[in-house]
Amino acid sequence: MSPRKPDLCPISPPRGMLDNAFFGFKVVAAEVAWRISQSIHAYEIRQLKKRLRLEYQALGEHSFSNTLDRDLEHAEDNPERSVAAAFETVSFLKEEIARLELLWESKRRDMLAARARQWNLRQNDAN
Repeated sequence: MSPRKPDLCPISPPRGMLDNAFFGFKVVAAEVAWRISQSIHAYEIRQLKKRLRLEYQALGEHSFSNTLDRDLEHAEDNPERSVAAAFETVSFLKEEIARLELLWESKRRDMLAARARQWNLRQNDAN
């Protein structure tokens, strides 16, 4: 009699077709929920990038007007559109976009790890 090979999977296989179907529905439902959440966060990042483009546009317009020495007094009267404020806004938006993208990646990793623990899967099976 040959020696028994060790099990590669730490959990027992599904008992039948219904167990397998139920597990598949759980995976699909979790992925649908993830995709909905992902689309909401992607919309938020798109809005921040749109705002960043507007700030770059304001900086370009301000630079153009200063180059031609037009509306210099008007630009100084409006501190919201000053160069310093635009640079601060641009740097803030860049940092916020990078932070949100990193946060989103870590949430995905954490969600997959939690799902693997909850469903007794090996970590590399969840990726």
